[in-house]
Amino acid sequence: MSEKQHPHMNPEELTHVVWKSLAEVPGIVDLHRNPLQALGERVRLDWHGPVRLQTDRRVPLLEVHIVVAAGRPIPPVVDAATAALRKLAADHLEPPPVEVRVFVDDLADEA
Repeated sequence: MSEKQHPHMNPEELTHVVWKSLAEVPGIVDLHRNPLQALGERVRLDWHGPVRLQTDRRVPLLEVHIVVAAGRPIPPVVDAATAALRKLAADHLEPPPVEVRVFVDDLADEA
């Protein structure tokens, strides 16, 4: 994606763009979705899934919930994810979020 995206892209588009950015980060297995979020995605309900872009704040916020591979040291994974998301925001979101928060919600096998 070479153009900057409007900050109000739908949640599915934003989630897809964020996952493309994080999929290559070592130690990240997936984005975290609880069972209700997964159901909401399937039936197209309004949902607050693993990725949120909040622009109604003084400082825009990109919040992402991830699943980390069991046995991986969490702080370096979070640091790498945060760096990837800051680059994504600077390159593809207009205006870029100023604050990025990464939450580790679960651990799972890498396979």
